[in-house]
Amino acid sequence: MHLFTINVKQILLPCLLVGTCFLNAVAQVPDSSAAKTQDSLQRVTDNRLKVTGIIKEASTGKPLDGISISVPGYSASITEEDGSFSIAVPDYDAALIISGEGFHTKEVALKGRSSVNTILYEENYKSLYDAVNLPYGNKLYSHTAGAVKSVNTTDRWQRVSESPDTYLQGRVPGLNSVRRSGTPGVGSSVFVRGTNSLSTSNQPLYVIDGIYYDNNDYGISLLAGHVENPLANIDLKDIDNITVIKDATASTYGTKAANGVVLITTARAKDQATRIDFATYGGYNVKPSNIPVMNAAQYRTYLSDALGGYLNTPGIDPYTAATLRQNSELYLNDDPTNVNYYRYHYDTDWQKQVIGGSYNQNYYMKVTGGDNIATYGLSVGYLNNQGITKNTDLQRYQTRFNADLNLTEKFKGSANLSFVSNQQNLKDQGLAYNTNPIYLALTKAPFLPAFEVSDNGTESPNYADVDIFNKSNPASAIEDMQGSTRNYRLRGSIGFSYAFNKELKLSVLGGVTFSKVRETIFVPQKGIVSDTLTQYQCRAFVLLIQRYAPFLQ
Repeated sequence: MHLFTINVKQILLPCLLVGTCFLNAVAQVPDSSAAKTQDSLQRVTDNRLKVTGIIKEASTGKPLDGISISVPGYSASITEEDGSFSIAVPDYDAALIISGEGFHTKEVALKGRSSVNTILYEENYKSLYDAVNLPYGNKLYSHTAGAVKSVNTTDRWQRVSESPDTYLQGRVPGLNSVRRSGTPGVGSSVFVRGTNSLSTSNQPLYVIDGIYYDNNDYGISLLAGHVENPLANIDLKDIDNITVIKDATASTYGTKAANGVVLITTARAKDQATRIDFATYGGYNVKPSNIPVMNAAQYRTYLSDALGGYLNTPGIDPYTAATLRQNSELYLNDDPTNVNYYRYHYDTDWQKQVIGGSYNQNYYMKVTGGDNIATYGLSVGYLNNQGITKNTDLQRYQTRFNADLNLTEKFKGSANLSFVSNQQNLKDQGLAYNTNPIYLALTKAPFLPAFEVSDNGTESPNYADVDIFNKSNPASAIEDMQGSTRNYRLRGSIGFSYAFNKELKLSVLGGVTFSKVRETIFVPQKGIVSDTLTQYQCRAFVLLIQRYAPFLQ
């Protein structure tokens, strides 16, 4: 080993000496040779083909400064104050990429021209230069052959209580968004190119920031007419772009994309400068006008005519006829000395008992920024939206964090994290004939009181019980009956990408979603018709029993 080391030293020393002499010889080359080399490079630069032009704004025709013009992989330039530019091109068949903050990115083919004058449209303008987010990357709409539609949420700051599915209503050809009801956050049913199945779901596949978003309904709500909508957990102000894929372009996601795909891209930092956006909204929900119904006198006349016609029907059961005559003496009696006179001589506005004006408020703040290593976007929000049906509301707390990391020149990473918590107080809707307060308000006899009444006409603070027509008390359904749903969803993902070259890139993306929904319902014994389980609630109980029966054995 010692001898080997000596030999290596003996070989390296002459090499180093030769190398030093060579460097010295190069250093002694006259400066005239270097000057000739620089002159040659300058001539090459000066001899490159040039393209000049002017960039203007489409709406006003004014020249735009600071607009970027580039030939990918070759050269780049920026417009002057008068909108003019000059850029070197490899040939006059190249294409210029023109982009600027607040404007569409535009691609202009030279087609042999050496001068180009063009215009740029603002971001909210719908054109062929819209950016389309596809599963394999971003492309211009003009370069897409499939049935794809891009929706830029430029007006998202003006939308207070919209969810992504309701926002798409009327914005995408071939997409039909049908709102389920007017309940805040209930969302809509989305159909892409009609109904495709009779036995399975017709909803499209939702993909948010590259991760599949679970929007399935795993059971029927205990609250009649209510549908859980996970898309309501996404604030529209957190969304930059929504792309709807309607044809075979969605085959990247397999059979789950048979009904189309809705790609949602959440807001990220667009530049490194720190930017703080804050929005607050407040509003008043005006009580709608009453649906015209009969007053107490009209309804009493209607019952008298209907009862007279029914009692004269041939073959009527004597017991039934006797019961009807006995009950009619209660509400058709105009004798003030009768003990039941005051109980059946009201003129109650039942719609006023269950519907009223309400307030809503929304607070939202987003902070974006970063540096050349990492950029971030952090948003927090609070929503309190009260319904026009009394004692109904929706409260939501949310936060979202997105980050993009430049680990190396070729190796990049991204992270997404969001958490949403909802608490909603609801009332039965739809076909719940005994517990739906709005239905009861439209069908309840107006000459009946909302509270218990004594023989001398004194009202009690207690709500009246079920009436002689076996109808529930709408006021009791509003004040005493309770129904609420609480849910939260935690969602996170992390991804890495490595670019081997301009044509080949490897990306890995993984995520996790944790969601929990809890519903509670309370039906009072007084004021509500007994055994009031609706068909929805009965089916929900059956499904719960079937699901957990194996664990109970």
